[in-house]
Amino acid sequence: MAQNLKAGQRGHSVKAEPVDVLIEEYRALYSVLVFRLGAMEQRVPATAAILSAALGGTTLLPESVRPMVLIALPLVLVGFFRSTLGHARSKHDVKLRIDEIERHINRLFGQRLLTFQSQHPSRDGQVAGRSGRQSVLSVYFSVLALLAGSAFTVATSEVASARIDGYILYTAACGLWVSIDLIRLGRYRRQHQLVMSGQQDSAG
Repeated sequence: MAQNLKAGQRGHSVKAEPVDVLIEEYRALYSVLVFRLGAMEQRVPATAAILSAALGGTTLLPESVRPMVLIALPLVLVGFFRSTLGHARSKHDVKLRIDEIERHINRLFGQRLLTFQSQHPSRDGQVAGRSGRQSVLSVYFSVLALLAGSAFTVATSEVASARIDGYILYTAACGLWVSIDLIRLGRYRRQHQLVMSGQQDSAG
């Protein structure tokens, strides 16, 4: 790809070094994108494992340990979901930067040389793309199921009603927390715009 771009420089007044830097950044960003994709895809089976282990193993724990696990579990789930959102936002930022580089290089050479992200059908759609959004939603609903399962476990145990009510409110608050974070993801915008001069112009 870099050789093709360099070959195209002969008929254009484009300095080689800045383009080389952009191409190296382009390659590095794709490596980061692959990492973020893999990290998000692994979240779904990881959540399923947590779901089965938590709901199946909590009742088998000793009575002295069970309350601590049930108290810690909702916060762990919130942290797990928020880290998933972090991967989604990072993936979104990487895709935007790849789009910027493609458009800038295409503008420099006056033709569409790089088009994967800048012409992708989902480039103006959801944060983190369609696959990333599906992974986030899968983790989100799994977290809600775990929170509901934890509340049900406490509600059906031999615990004072006041503590049961308090725990249900606690899990509901955690569910609201992750729901608000999910809504905010849809409104996410990159804070530091790295658009280069004239980069938003369409290639010829």
